Amino acid sequence: MTVAVGGHTTLGNIRVDEVLHKFKNGVYIAKISLFDAESNQYIAKSNNNGEAMMFPETWTADRVKVEINSAYYNQIEIVNRARKAEGMWMGISQSGVKIEGYTYPKVTAFPSLVQD
Repeated sequence: MTVAVGGHTTLGNIRVDEVLHKFKNGVYIAKISLFDAESNQYIAKSNNNGEAMMFPETWTADRVKVEINSAYYNQIEIVNRARKAEGMWMGISQSGVKIEGYTYPKVTAFPSLVQD
């Protein structure tokens, strides 16, 4: 059984099935599906009720990397110490997008649910 998780940009094999909310900075919440090469079809995201925080559609792969890096180096204090102990970080990118991520056990980053 294939499990579909992740997916925070439409670059690659991600399909947006429904946009649920758009923020002024271009970040949006969407129900998504991920392409499964094994079955040759899209599978709905299986965690977070199928929802994902998405980087702006206009961002290229390089732009996503630059924005994540700038947020990582411009970290803000995390109130929840338990999450920080789990390897979580949060920062504000050069474009003002709040981004969260984890340094372990799996390195990942995604737009924060809280955007100004």
